[in-house]
Amino acid sequence: MTFNVIPAIDLRGGQVVRLKQGDYAQQTDYPFDPVELASRYASAGARWLHLVDLDGARSGSLDNLKVIEAIAANGMQVQAGGGVRSEADLHRLFDAGVERVVLGSVAIRDPEMVAGWLESHGPERLTLALDQQHGAEQAEDRAGCAHYSHQPLAGHEDRVQEQVADATPHGRQQVEGQETHAAKERFQDLAEDPQRVHVQQDVQQ
Repeated sequence: MTFNVIPAIDLRGGQVVRLKQGDYAQQTDYPFDPVELASRYASAGARWLHLVDLDGARSGSLDNLKVIEAIAANGMQVQAGGGVRSEADLHRLFDAGVERVVLGSVAIRDPEMVAGWLESHGPERLTLALDQQHGAEQAEDRAGCAHYSHQPLAGHEDRVQEQVADATPHGRQQVEGQETHAAKERFQDLAEDPQRVHVQQDVQQ
């Protein structure tokens, strides 16, 4: 079994932060310049970087786009998301140099639209982000996560399965608010065909 380590940076107000349980009131600030931190990850051998625009997740306006663009300009392959709600948002991120856009609750709210994006842009350009907390999945949208029981795409498979099968599910499991081991079992059904589905999962110390 092989795997690739993808470092992650959460951005708020252009700064590197971390939210406990996705709660904006429980924020930890880190004294790192995000562009310099990304360069350090690249120097350490990272090929990809996962960026989350926490402000954008609230406002839907990609508030940290300039920082994301500056990081992408340094040569790393970047996947980024946070509040992506329209195809215009996709194009803004692609134009900023983002290789892969991370989609959260929009994949649940409007699966037909997301299926169209997958068809238009190709599954290699999109990642579906689904969180697991207290046994239920939720789309990754920290501005107010929507919760879904058991299987995150239940009821929408017929419309999006063909395209989603080639996308990259990105999941994390939270225990008492702290992200720990990979939620392997929850995504087993999406990863049964390793030639079609690549699964990303978060591990946080």
